[in-house]
Amino acid sequence: MIKSKLLWKVIGLEILVIFWFVVNGAYVSMTHPTTHYLQFLGIVPLGIGIAFYLTKTKKWPHFFSFQQNMSFRTRIYF
Repeated sequence: MIKSKLLWKVIGLEILVIFWFVVNGAYVSMTHPTTHYLQFLGIVPLGIGIAFYLTKTKKWPHFFSFQQNMSFRTRIYF
């Protein structure tokens, strides 16, 4: 049961990331920004959203801590 919930979370996150990049690419193709930095500006909210999710669910230390208490396999599943 836990593995299937984790699988659906990963699939949902991957679909969200793919959708986000497609929308950002379509926007860049239509507007033709003047600088290269503006092409990647749409990715910033995605990064902020992921950071907010990791902070809200208190999983931030699992990914970004200096203590290596968990095994590699457990860290990948988180």
